[in-house]
Amino acid sequence: MGVETTISHDKYFVCLYPVAMGLEEGAPLWRQTSATPTLSRSNSSNIKELSYLQYLKQKIKPSEGPPYSHVCQVGDPVLRVRAAEVEPGAVLGEEVQRVINTLVKVMRKVECMGLSAPQIGVPMRILAMEYPERMLKDIPPTIRQARGLVPIPLRVFINPQLRICDSRQAVFLEGCESISGFAACVPRYHSVEIAGLNEKAEAVTWQVSGWPARIVQHEMDHMDGVLYTDRMDSRTFINVRWEEYQMTSATPVLSRARSSDAGFVAYLRHLKRKYMGAKDPPYNHACQVGHPVLRSRAAEVEPGAVLGEEVQKVISTLVKVMRKRECVGLSAPQIGVPMRIFVAEYTERMLEQTSPVHREACDLAVFPLRVFINPRLRVCDSRTVTLVEACESIAGFAASVPRNLAVEVSGEKTPTWVPCGNALILLDEWSEKEEEWASNILDNGLNERAEPVTWQVSGWPARILQHEMDHLDGVLYIDRMDRCTFTNRCWEEHNK
Repeated sequence: MGVETTISHDKYFVCLYPVAMGLEEGAPLWRQTSATPTLSRSNSSNIKELSYLQYLKQKIKPSEGPPYSHVCQVGDPVLRVRAAEVEPGAVLGEEVQRVINTLVKVMRKVECMGLSAPQIGVPMRILAMEYPERMLKDIPPTIRQARGLVPIPLRVFINPQLRICDSRQAVFLEGCESISGFAACVPRYHSVEIAGLNEKAEAVTWQVSGWPARIVQHEMDHMDGVLYTDRMDSRTFINVRWEEYQMTSATPVLSRARSSDAGFVAYLRHLKRKYMGAKDPPYNHACQVGHPVLRSRAAEVEPGAVLGEEVQKVISTLVKVMRKRECVGLSAPQIGVPMRIFVAEYTERMLEQTSPVHREACDLAVFPLRVFINPRLRVCDSRTVTLVEACESIAGFAASVPRNLAVEVSGEKTPTWVPCGNALILLDEWSEKEEEWASNILDNGLNERAEPVTWQVSGWPARILQHEMDHLDGVLYIDRMDRCTFTNRCWEEHNK
């Protein structure tokens, strides 16, 4: 089996990303497995720990095998391989009928319009579609007409073949149960024809246009290991609940669908929104993708305003949130402030939690807290290295991203800061004997030097700088990633 080794240090995790999935011979098709290395769970607090009830359930009842009664999440290798043809003579057999029944059951449970066999862990070329009238009743007539929404009776296609009838394309926001909670604009053909066998092994053909044609193309992509994120306009990729996270002032967690405590958590969020309202930026959490501030170019900071209360508050909040989230860098847009400021820090404790192999491969090195204001980036070594990268604004996901090996950052203000009480002061101006003097100065603002500062780095620090500089220009790592490596970092938990 071909495997590309990729190593990440955002949240200190290492993964091996499969580029091919070998299948064992002799086992039923959906139980054919591979010794694919998996993405380990991060110790980040943005990934929800199992509740005690979930722990007991796993302890007492072993994990089910495919076909699953849930939808596999991106990162599961089954979503990235070409599904196998079903022997026509096996369509009416017990194994295939079980897959079809489970597929329909799961599709109706999660209330989606279409689902493919790979999404329930079975690499077979089978898909199901259904859009009942009751799902249409709450949709305004104008939206129905614009998207071409019509009721669809239950349809099952085995070994489907697709033909394009109208090559004109329409772009609409599209989601997927395998990338739960996110959506993006995807171009699709206006009209297509699908032909195959139904659940009774009868040959069927269906020509559709509008939204049903979009569903057909989406599910056909699943047959070939393609996800909508491979075709999307990455700048339209959003967390569909990003506004709710602003209201709750909480960084999202990845939870298993319909977990036992989901209702209680939702109720607490409702109470918080009702009685506390939304907080103004700078936020004490990281904004999630979909927030407009993450997609606009941040503004320069006036040099004379750096010592002002507003900018100092942004810097202090950035450092606080970065340390709370245990990440190695954070930008002002990520806390809702469109200023060209970011912070970075890599502590000895973080380094101690990584393996020697990891340290060497990523060229990891400790560096003190640094604040960059109006930074400029210069590439010193244009060779690129591809490693797994993540972001607090796309919580719970990661992907392989190429970055330049060495860069230099400079700006009007790039000082190194240390905490002093509830504020920060320049490391260059700090000494234990001057603590009292510094505390007095803080009351009236820091009288820092206005000299340009330059920092040249390579390896992982260079990756951090490039990642954060991207944020200042409204660019996210998903705009640069190898799309086939986009992964839910706890996809394995969904299969337990």
